[in-house]
Amino acid sequence: MKQVLGTNTIGYPEIRNFCGLPFRKYEFRKKQNLFKLPAYIFDKIQGEPLAFFWNAFYDMDIHKVAMYHFFNGISFGKRPWVTTFETMLPRWGDVNYNLEKKGMSLLAGDACKKIIALSSCTYGMQLDLMHSTWPDHVQQIQEKMIVLHPPQKLQIASMDEKPFNENVTFAFVGAAFFRKGGKEVLQAFDQLHQSGMRNWHLNIVSALEFDDYASGATQSDLDEVKRIIGKYTENISHFTGLPNAEVMQIFKNSDIGLLPSYADTYGYSVLEAQAAGCPVITTNIRAFPEINDDQRGWMIDVPCKEHGIALVETQPQRQIFSGVLLEGLKETIRKILLDPSDIKSKGLLAFNKISENHSVEDRAQTLESLYDQILAGKI
Repeated sequence: MKQVLGTNTIGYPEIRNFCGLPFRKYEFRKKQNLFKLPAYIFDKIQGEPLAFFWNAFYDMDIHKVAMYHFFNGISFGKRPWVTTFETMLPRWGDVNYNLEKKGMSLLAGDACKKIIALSSCTYGMQLDLMHSTWPDHVQQIQEKMIVLHPPQKLQIASMDEKPFNENVTFAFVGAAFFRKGGKEVLQAFDQLHQSGMRNWHLNIVSALEFDDYASGATQSDLDEVKRIIGKYTENISHFTGLPNAEVMQIFKNSDIGLLPSYADTYGYSVLEAQAAGCPVITTNIRAFPEINDDQRGWMIDVPCKEHGIALVETQPQRQIFSGVLLEGLKETIRKILLDPSDIKSKGLLAFNKISENHSVEDRAQTLESLYDQILAGKI
């Protein structure tokens, strides 16, 4: 019988990073969080969730689990716990100094056994926060920190499964269309098509959301995007949403993935595309340089500050970013359409990197070994 590990929610990030892995000795179960009730009440009164309630956990240690593993979560309990995070901890939003200090003391405390950053970028951001604001906890917390990139299941057995046609097929996947550079993608294809470059097809899986924090997109931007999509019904296939299996099939049937984001804490769809043999066009923000480069894909340099955080804090900065991104996309796509010969070789390198660095089986073994050591009192 498998030993039960707990977590506070089982959503996409948890399934992607630990709950959905093929463990031999462990299984995950969702356990009730005593912060859930105040979270629900606050959400009903204020009309929006409070990050603290969703990323803090307390169960009075009544649940019968061996230990806990959270995503962005911090436990107030005494039972051993591990947390995987994507930006910085505590991820509690705008809270007062004393509450954030409590979060840091919990991370430094005995019950917290391991702190897993999704990327080296995330690791560096957390360390910078510690050194600048919480220097007394740097040593205790850094000793617990490691980097484990998300695992990714291979979507094809080999590159022999990839179809290569006269037209180059691109795939863009992401609900937050404008934050992920979707408007600039469409503008680039529109302008290239007008210049006579017609050998392309674009698959879009997106709800075309535009109320994001990074791009500053408005209704007029949405109207422009819909106009371009409607203009190229033979070149563009748009799906507002698809089951994951069908999204993976789109990647399998495509040549190149697109995720030229303004902001992304990681970028799971880059891994998904690469696992289907698609090299990807990305920006150089956040973790993207760790999972993509000009050998296994294409990278567009955009205005960034430290840790690859895009310079998009003001409207003038967003306009500059958008302009740089658009020109980078046009130049990159133009070169691909003129000479598609690199697609297969880059796709093979990307596919091999997924196999080497993001193995689902390897990640399950790594975490299983970690849980074993924690429960044996060795960590």
